[in-house]
Amino acid sequence: MHAKMRVRPKATPSGSRRFSILRAILIPITAAWVAMGTAPPIHAQELPEPRTRVLNGHHFIPSSNLSDPFILTWVRQTTGVGSAQNVTTTIEDVDSTDVSFSGDVTFVGLDFGFQQAFNDWFAAFVIAGGGGRIGTDASTILTTGVNAIFDFTLGGKFRLWRNRNFFLAGSIDYTNSGVSGVDIIGWARNVVETGEFSDSALVSKKSTGNFRGGLNMSYAPAPWIGITALTLFGIGNAVGDLDSEFAFAGQLFTDIDLKPITPVPVGFLLGVDRNTFSQQGGDITQSINTFNFGIFYTGRDDFSIGLESQTSKIPIPGLDENVTSSRGSINIKYWF
Repeated sequence: MHAKMRVRPKATPSGSRRFSILRAILIPITAAWVAMGTAPPIHAQELPEPRTRVLNGHHFIPSSNLSDPFILTWVRQTTGVGSAQNVTTTIEDVDSTDVSFSGDVTFVGLDFGFQQAFNDWFAAFVIAGGGGRIGTDASTILTTGVNAIFDFTLGGKFRLWRNRNFFLAGSIDYTNSGVSGVDIIGWARNVVETGEFSDSALVSKKSTGNFRGGLNMSYAPAPWIGITALTLFGIGNAVGDLDSEFAFAGQLFTDIDLKPITPVPVGFLLGVDRNTFSQQGGDITQSINTFNFGIFYTGRDDFSIGLESQTSKIPIPGLDENVTSSRGSINIKYWF
């Protein structure tokens, strides 16, 4: 009897071939997935650091006359001196006759500022300072008196949007100013009218305040140039006036840093601002326009020192020409 032998058919290569093809497809897909999960997105690589004043390779130059939108911690100090030329003042003498005087007025100022960044999107700041004003000759001393001003500003800024070239933030602030003045002509008139020598008529103390909010932006089209703008709207009351009035401030500054294109660590700042709010209220009937120029040392990323000058055109009721005011200051700022 012959035993029957069963011959198994040879396995076809179709199964192993399908496994090889599947493995060849899955391995590169898995590798790409892991690479995408560990590498940062392309758009994230284009964004600057959250706490920086550098956009598109440009280090923005700070100004004591302009608030920038960056969420950083810093401390600053400003010392300035200035004058207003050909200030004409009309007063009534003891006989109620109008008398006009013309002369120059000199003023000095000093302020300190500090900003604290609490996280990547919010910072609070405080600025405190004071100044004095006095006429440079007998006529302006008598008519404008001697004034001392103390300012205190508390505010905050919050980041709204940013990319590699652009930074936008919202800003709010409140400023309170105390004004003390010595009115020599008013005191003399009071003595003639009442016959009493009273110090209350010689020295007066008043205050003013304003609350504002708006937008603050910086844009860097190239590593050597930057543009910063600020718009603020709010309400405020003038010295001795409890009625609130509308306040608007608009500023546009351009800074040029020579360091990225030359070995010279020097930068220049040009700007203009327009302000409708005056601490003196009715003394100003139109906007005050101010032109700014500055030159700064840009050799360090955490420190800045520079000289700034301001020229303001101030419209005064009853005068055909604006009063010109000029101011120079030394500005120091350090970032933590």
